[in-house]
Amino acid sequence: MSKTRFEKLINNKKIVFDKITIFCDDSKILFNYLDLCIHTFHTKKIFFAKNVSQLNVNTINLVDVNKLIELRKAKINLSKFFIYIPLRNCFLDYIRFKERLKKIRNLNYKLMFSSNIYNNCEHYTNNLKPNFNNKIYFKDIEGLSLRNKIKYFYPSIFTVISVLKKFNLVKKLIFSKKVIFCGKIYHDKKYNKDFIKHYKFTKFTIEKLDFLQKKNQLKIEDEGLKEFKKIVKLNRFWNLPNYEKFYLIQSFYRAILFTHLKKFSFFNLFSNPKVHLLRMPLLKNTFQIYVDPFPSNSMNNSRYVQIKKFYPNRMIDYSLYSKNYKHTNKEFLKRLNKGISILNEIKKISNKKISMSSFLKINKKIII
Repeated sequence: MSKTRFEKLINNKKIVFDKITIFCDDSKILFNYLDLCIHTFHTKKIFFAKNVSQLNVNTINLVDVNKLIELRKAKINLSKFFIYIPLRNCFLDYIRFKERLKKIRNLNYKLMFSSNIYNNCEHYTNNLKPNFNNKIYFKDIEGLSLRNKIKYFYPSIFTVISVLKKFNLVKKLIFSKKVIFCGKIYHDKKYNKDFIKHYKFTKFTIEKLDFLQKKNQLKIEDEGLKEFKKIVKLNRFWNLPNYEKFYLIQSFYRAILFTHLKKFSFFNLFSNPKVHLLRMPLLKNTFQIYVDPFPSNSMNNSRYVQIKKFYPNRMIDYSLYSKNYKHTNKEFLKRLNKGISILNEIKKISNKKISMSSFLKINKKIII
C-alpha cells in the first residue's frame, strides 16, 4: 500500500481501514488493538500476524512498538509494506523508540499519536469518538486462536470462569453495589527511575513524583493537594514539556482523588487485578471510574472503550482533558483548575458511612 492511498483513508476527523493486519502480542490484540480497529478505524476484516513474514502488502499493517526489533531483524524488503505504529503512551513512546525506528532500513511508516498536544503530530486520535455501532463477527478475524476469539466475542463465558477461579475477589462486586477503579494511582520508585532512563524526565518532575512515594495515605490527601496547588503555579512547571506536565497532573490528581475515595466502603481500588474487571458485563451493580491516561489526553484507549462497552451508563468520568480539548495554555489551565476544584469538592464528602447512591448524587454535581 502506498502512502498516497493511505492518506486517502485517514484524517484527523475519521479513519476508515476496511481491512487491517495487526502485528503485536496476544494480550495486546485482545485488550487494546481489536477495540481500536473495530471502534476507531471502522475495520471489517482483521488478520492477526504472528511474525513478520505474515505482514500484508495490500493492507494497512498495524505494528506494536514492542515488535520493532523483529522488524529490524527481518530478512524481507520492508519498503513494500505500509506500517502504521500506534504510540499508546503518546510522546513518551516516541521518545523511547525513535532511535529504534531510525535503525530499521526501508521502513515505510506513519506514527499514530493518541494526543493533539504536540505540534509535530501528523496523525492523532484523541478527537475521534469511538463508534460502537460498527460490528464485526467471529469469521471476520483470522489468525487468532479459537480460545481468544471466544474470550473477545463472548466475555460473559470468561466472567463465569473468573467467578469460579477468583470467587472471593469477584463476589463482592456481584452481590453488592460498588464503585471501582482498575489501574495505577501513581508509579513506584523503580518506575520513576525508568522515566529518567527512557524518557529523560527532568529532576524537578522526578522529585515531585518521589514526593508521592514518601507520603503515607493520610499525608497524600492533605499535603498532596497543597503541594499540587503550589507546583502548578511555578514557572518550572510551565516550562516542562507537555508530556511531563500531563504526567505530573495525573499522578497528583489520581493520588489525591483515590486516597480519599478509599475511605468509603463502597469503593475498591484494583491496581493489578487478577481478573480482567474492565471486561465483565455481568457486574451489573458496579460503576467504573475513568480518568485521563497518564501521558496524554484521549478517549481512544482501552479503558474508555471497555467501560463504555461493558458498563453502559455506569461510567464515572473524572477526566480533565479527554473530551473536546483543543490545546492552548489558556484551555490547559482552565482544565487544570477544574481538576483542583473537583478534588476540593470530593474532599468535602467527609462522611465515611455515606451510601453509594448518596455519593453518586453529590458526585454528579461535582463533575458537571
